[in-house]
Amino acid sequence: MYLNPTDQAFVDRRRRLIALWPYVGGGMLAGLLGFATWLWLFIPLMVNPWATVEALKSGSLEETTLYVMAVLLPILMLACLGAFVLMVGLAFAVFRNERRLIEILDRQRRD
Repeated sequence: MYLNPTDQAFVDRRRRLIALWPYVGGGMLAGLLGFATWLWLFIPLMVNPWATVEALKSGSLEETTLYVMAVLLPILMLACLGAFVLMVGLAFAVFRNERRLIEILDRQRRD
């Protein structure tokens, strides 16, 4: 099967990216888990709802902290929604590239 140089470069790049993904993806997951663990241990009010409820019940949560949480919650929600939109957009880009690769391979198979 013959590929023109542009298509061959595209296929080679895809092969490299696919070969590297387990390491990159695993590193990203390990980093996220490490960050979540660090937050859970050192700043539990940010990730542990039970710690927040306990602080509210015991009265140890400062009023300024409540104000900051109330102000930052909408910003955090918008950031999460933006991240989800970005992830869906990236998924569209990934599937467009994969469709191009399949079209290249199908075209070469017909020739």
